[in-house]
Amino acid sequence: MKSSLYETKFNIDSRTADTGGNVLIHGWFVEEGAAYPFYNFGWGKSGSGVYNNYHLAALDNGTVVEFPTLLSKRDDVTASLNDGTDYKYAGFSASIPASYRPLISESGLYILSCDPSGRQRLYFIMSGGAFDEQ
Repeated sequence: MKSSLYETKFNIDSRTADTGGNVLIHGWFVEEGAAYPFYNFGWGKSGSGVYNNYHLAALDNGTVVEFPTLLSKRDDVTASLNDGTDYKYAGFSASIPASYRPLISESGLYILSCDPSGRQRLYFIMSGGAFDEQ
């Protein structure tokens, strides 16, 4: 697994904890300018585009723990970066169970990104101390 192959940009828009201590995080993440060739056999079209496949994650003694992450369309991100790339589903929402908060406090919060070939990259996005600040 590679770490930091591309320049990244991200923002945590909000973090809220429910009464059970679970944390819901909303934000966006992009690997700047990362586009992959594609061919759509059904439509007979080819080109290149982003491949939005990523999850929030933590590290547990070298093992990556992925959290369920829902991706959402964020046209505002594409507009604000204005680099000619349509980042499409750059937005995310993820729920981190309360039982994993100590792990994130220790290791920090990461994004695990996967490209169309299955290569994975791990990007550090937030320290444990910053995560604990609510």
